[in-house]
Amino acid sequence: MHVAFLLAVFALSSAAQQIATCQAGFDWSFNKAGQSPCELASTLIQPCVGAPFPIPPLVQNFTYGGPQQGKDLPCTCNTVVYSLLSACAICQGHDTLQWSTYEFNCTTVYAGVYPLPIPSGVSVPHYAYLNVTVSPSQGLYAPSTDEIKCGPESTSSPTPTSTSGAVTSTISMNKAKSSHVGAIAGGVVGGVAGLASLALLIMYLMVRRKRKASRLEGPFYDPPLQEDERKMAIESVYVESVAQPALLYPGARGSMKLYDPNDPSTFPPPANIQAANSQRNSTQYPHYPQV
Repeated sequence: MHVAFLLAVFALSSAAQQIATCQAGFDWSFNKAGQSPCELASTLIQPCVGAPFPIPPLVQNFTYGGPQQGKDLPCTCNTVVYSLLSACAICQGHDTLQWSTYEFNCTTVYAGVYPLPIPSGVSVPHYAYLNVTVSPSQGLYAPSTDEIKCGPESTSSPTPTSTSGAVTSTISMNKAKSSHVGAIAGGVVGGVAGLASLALLIMYLMVRRKRKASRLEGPFYDPPLQEDERKMAIESVYVESVAQPALLYPGARGSMKLYDPNDPSTFPPPANIQAANSQRNSTQYPHYPQV
């Protein structure tokens, strides 16, 4: 069994103006004026919301639930409206909700009474005033035939009693006239808009993070060299890999021979050639030791 939470469903359904109707055979649930329990529940909830509040028809496997957290009102947190809503569900062929589940989010509960003045011209059947908090049916709304038939209808409210501490008999009507429908509908719309904004923000941050990660993890890119820089690099490579090894390689100048008077190749060169060689070596490679 699914629960249609009271105020949330009412706020959405009131725009469509759908009204619950009873099936044949449930005359006991109507008052003497012919008003159904669904109409009576709507009439008793209206003073707290300041606007018409039609009770929506139930669909298969659903029933009426209690007030949502933070939206508990005197007009809904009482056993009279609970009993009328339960009778409204029964006359449509649906189950009812346990009272303990219905009143779970109520901070103040009114047992056996309706805490506000009953609207003019409205009479509430006696069965709606039964104290379901001490019902032998474990909190399920199930009045007996005798309980339904006995007792007059009520057109005024007795002094309210509370199961959550002392409660004054006078309720501030200024507060009751404020439109809770707009607040509830605005909360629903605002919640949806907030979730959509949050989803867009999360998507934006994820895309931004992914792009940043791809830039950091990608291959490093060096900008192309300018023409002068490229020439200098080529010359540097040439000097290091070609010129220097030729100078440092052992034996590049040939092996030295000891002086032999019988071998002209060991004779010292003429003075002008030696000086020229010495000058050439010191001029081309001054940073290498001369051999």
